[in-house]
Amino acid sequence: MREVVCMAVLVIAGGRFGWAAAGSQDPAPLAEESRPVTFYVGGVSCPSCAVPVREGIAHVPGVQQIDLSVEEKFLRFRFDARKTSIQALMKSFIGEEERFPSRLVLQLEDPKAEAEAVERARTALSSVAGVRAMSLPDAEGVVLVTFHLDKNTLLLDVLGAAAKAGLPLRDPPAKKPAK
Repeated sequence: MREVVCMAVLVIAGGRFGWAAAGSQDPAPLAEESRPVTFYVGGVSCPSCAVPVREGIAHVPGVQQIDLSVEEKFLRFRFDARKTSIQALMKSFIGEEERFPSRLVLQLEDPKAEAEAVERARTALSSVAGVRAMSLPDAEGVVLVTFHLDKNTLLLDVLGAAAKAGLPLRDPPAKKPAK
């Protein structure tokens, strides 16, 4: 059986969106775990390419505030992270022919994080069911996470593994990460 792998850019926001770093006090629980996320969606090169991506994600229950930038190839939205897996989100917009591969992106609070901390986080994330691999950070502290499409991984599991490994996160960047 062919291994189906989808890569998604998902930028995860930190504290100002209701998630606190490891060791800090979490605010009162919300009725839902609405989280902002950003997927880097490959293959979106024109407004007509954006239509099936936008329509696909709009059909996922709980997805709100959808914004797709063709220039950046970023799909930004909020969703209930306790109910919907990363793979379910990705499957909604990659298309049957997998025209729109994507990567999950985490952004380090400190772009110059110690190599040891990054390696701990890579190991921790690779132990989360459905996570395939995490890249090394670029100059802006962005790491790409790839997933197996045939699994179900909750964003909260990824956030928890990163926090437990001591990898602080910050708000999403306003522009595409440097390559």
